Amino acid sequence: MFSRRGLGLVGLASSASGAGATQTTGKLVANRFQMATGTATISAPFTSRRSHWAHPDGDVTGIKCFESNRYLSTISTTAGGGSHTRKKYIEYPVDVFHQVKWSAATTIALTSSSRVTSDVVISSITGLPLVIAAGDKFWERTVVTVGASIACPVFITPAACDVLGLDDGNSASDLGNSGTVPVTTGLNTLGSQGMTGTVNVAGAKSYVCLGDSLCFGQGDITNVSALGGSGWLARALDVHGYPYMKWCIGGQQAVDQAGLATSINADLGFTGFTNFVLQSGINDLRLGRTKAQIETNYQTLYNMSNVVGKTIQQGTVGPRSTSTDSWATTANQTPQTDGNMADLTPLNTDIRAGLANVTSIIDYADVAMSARDSNIHKAPPAGTLDGTHLDSTRADLVASLVSI
Repeated sequence: MFSRRGLGLVGLASSASGAGATQTTGKLVANRFQMATGTATISAPFTSRRSHWAHPDGDVTGIKCFESNRYLSTISTTAGGGSHTRKKYIEYPVDVFHQVKWSAATTIALTSSSRVTSDVVISSITGLPLVIAAGDKFWERTVVTVGASIACPVFITPAACDVLGLDDGNSASDLGNSGTVPVTTGLNTLGSQGMTGTVNVAGAKSYVCLGDSLCFGQGDITNVSALGGSGWLARALDVHGYPYMKWCIGGQQAVDQAGLATSINADLGFTGFTNFVLQSGINDLRLGRTKAQIETNYQTLYNMSNVVGKTIQQGTVGPRSTSTDSWATTANQTPQTDGNMADLTPLNTDIRAGLANVTSIIDYADVAMSARDSNIHKAPPAGTLDGTHLDSTRADLVASLVSI
């Protein structure tokens, strides 16, 4: 019903990963996690429900939830949300609930600076660590139980959840382990920044994606991938079903990310992963920074202590263009020349040649541009409304073409 591999028994490993199976431990186990990029005013009781898909390569167990009360308040500043108390359940399958605990307590009090990891989630059916079958869909339900008019960090989607086709929802009531949470007509939900655990297969991949508005999914406003992802990069990872956590906000430059390295690194200390993807630079160029400055910022990020030793993948930087026919053709597009956009091709040339510390590249530019280094978008048909950000159809196309 909700799986590409068949719905396993709740709390019991399926035959795909029996006794003696090699495991990958301590890594992200599902998709659609992200850094909060704003706050919403919330008063208890309040429930959010968010969907995720488990790693497709092996059953998932030993699940721990990473709750952060921090958010990106601007492109270059993180801040703490209002103090509040929350409880949490994993819903798997539909209407079966497994309570999350912290040092055996059923609630957790979060201060403005809190970053906390839960105990291993125990199945309410078996009394053993919860097992989610490979590729299955599940939900987290997060309930604010104490707090009045708090500024709570929230996860924001590019368009309203109902418009995108997501089943994420909110309710101004306590529906942690019962009832239907209605799909929200808004952009905001709250929940875990990540979930880590064990995948019953060797070499299971999981990704942290550091990026800007293109990673966030700006412009991708009419639908989501089959697994709920927004933005070309999340959609590309969803093609494979890989778990990921996005750390991104619109307008951010590589220099902003480098300035936030301490905060980013702290979050990554709670977020086990195998692959680190960096996708930024377009805003630096737009605002006049040079490729040498950008590449220096990249190195700061590659050398974060929680990234060193991981597979590091650098994305090439895509096009910015003007158009006289709404980007319907290539003939009527002109590459942008503001700021230091002249360094776009030299920057991509350096990335393709191989920057120090980089394991491999993800050549977004090659699949987004009409031709290598044309610096304009593919067309026809039009795939952008503003010359930078991809619409949903084009984001999905790019995701199907790019090599992850």
